[in-house]
Amino acid sequence: MSRGAIDFISLMYNVDMQTSLIEMVRSTVILTLNPEYSQIDGGFYLLTDAFERNCKNVPDGRCKIYTNTRVKGVHYIENPNNSSIRPWVRLVIGENSTTIRFDSVIVSTTARAASLIEFEPRSLFIDKYRALRQLHYDCATKIAHSFSRPFWRAENIQGGYSITDLPIRFVFYNNFNTTANSVNDGAFILTSYVWATDALLWSALSKEQTCEKSLQDLIQLHNRSDIRSLVVSCEVKNWCTDQYAHGAYALFTPNQETNLHDELGKSIKNIVHFTGEHISYVHRWIEGAIQSSMRVLMFYQ
Repeated sequence: MSRGAIDFISLMYNVDMQTSLIEMVRSTVILTLNPEYSQIDGGFYLLTDAFERNCKNVPDGRCKIYTNTRVKGVHYIENPNNSSIRPWVRLVIGENSTTIRFDSVIVSTTARAASLIEFEPRSLFIDKYRALRQLHYDCATKIAHSFSRPFWRAENIQGGYSITDLPIRFVFYNNFNTTANSVNDGAFILTSYVWATDALLWSALSKEQTCEKSLQDLIQLHNRSDIRSLVVSCEVKNWCTDQYAHGAYALFTPNQETNLHDELGKSIKNIVHFTGEHISYVHRWIEGAIQSSMRVLMFYQ
């Protein structure tokens, strides 16, 4: 394959040539299945808020959720001198290092976040730490602009996306303003949704710089001078700078599926379990997180 052909594929399909070919094939297959996408009107946080409300409604306080609380340590405890005492887990949480006792624990953070947790005794988690440390994570950045009206419809653009070699790379024209009833209602689009090295560029800029540069690219792409006057607001999300995720999603490099996959999902003493999209074969998708959770649910069934 010529250098030009390789560059074309990389540009048009946003393919990272250093990552696993199998990962790229899986991603392509998923997208060619023409799946139906859904969104939660008002924001995805409504789902987690509903979980919290339902938890609080469980009788006798049998369900508790600690919000805005970091997990600092997961300590496996057993008594080697008395096998009749069942092993348990001590969870260390919060700024005051509060400890809570559990029969078992499911770690459902990203692999990057899990690597920051103190797992003890360390000797039990050596291979787990290695897998969490070595697993390749990609970055992702979303830049959204809201406009007083959907200017792109005047260009006969109804949904879909544009591809460019400008830094914004991909523009998605779905109107994310789900309350819009006419062309004169406000409209939101993803001015840019990028991954990997394309996302690293934006993560190094401030929100103001990102909003301005992406708007300049959008104006250049459409060759229209009136776009700036239609801007209402701008929001930016960088997953690599997110204090909870520490990255967007797992993406195997060559040999990582063989060398790391099983270790990432392996439970410790059948008491400390791990789930997440990085443990499944469907990286980047909520479906992957659900699939990985099924393994643990089957264990407890």
